[in-house]
Amino acid sequence: MSDVIMSDFPLTPRQMSVFKSLKQYYKKHKFMPTQREIKADMKIKSDSVIIECLKALEEKGFIERRPGGMRMIRILKDI
Repeated sequence: MSDVIMSDFPLTPRQMSVFKSLKQYYKKHKFMPTQREIKADMKIKSDSVIIECLKALEEKGFIERRPGGMRMIRILKDI
């Protein structure tokens, strides 16, 4: 079986919404949002939903998250 690369899979609708939210927030504020700000913007109550979406976006190569800071997200590629 060949190696499967996560970036070969399309984004789910929720992942796409989180990604668009990141881009819009950055465009407006010139810095990336925190997980709490993403959650509020999307009107989602669960932290785990945002965490899982960010993790999937990172695994699929759309963003990079650096440990140690609240706003340590970097967009690597666009849709």
